[in-house]
Amino acid sequence: MTADNEGEGYNIDNCGNRTVINLNYELAKTHFKKVTNTYESRLKLDYDFSANVGSTIREASSYLEKAGNVSVEAECASFSDKSLMGILWAGEKLALEIAEMDIEKYRKVNVIIKVVHQSRNPVGNAVVAVKQLDHDVMFACSMRDLDRWVSPEISKLFLKKFKEFQGRRRRQ
Repeated sequence: MTADNEGEGYNIDNCGNRTVINLNYELAKTHFKKVTNTYESRLKLDYDFSANVGSTIREASSYLEKAGNVSVEAECASFSDKSLMGILWAGEKLALEIAEMDIEKYRKVNVIIKVVHQSRNPVGNAVVAVKQLDHDVMFACSMRDLDRWVSPEISKLFLKKFKEFQGRRRRQ
């Protein structure tokens, strides 16, 4: 999670000066902007979200506005916490709903199966069982910065096993 002043970053005017921020407020503002930008851009693409996503975003917005309008730090922190909790949940729900709609949109296709006799005449009331044996979707793993998190030996082993898996996948 980032706190980046809604994408603007922070500036220090004079060397040695400090900028004091309310971290929870800044986290809530930044995450709120990220989630609402995603929400609004997908609405323009005709995504149809549950009412719960929109209401959770509006509730988080209300708390964030209250946090920005109070002068007592403890009140600001309290409202910021509520806003942050709400916008985190809204972001999770939003991501899941986008994934579900994208699966329907990009990962599925309708087919028509016509059952015919050898003579090419249709078979009436045929019962058909279908079982998917393979798919064209290649799953991937990111190895970016893997060496930062594991030993070089583990990283090499991971790469070796991944290449073996890819090789078996291609031969099938």
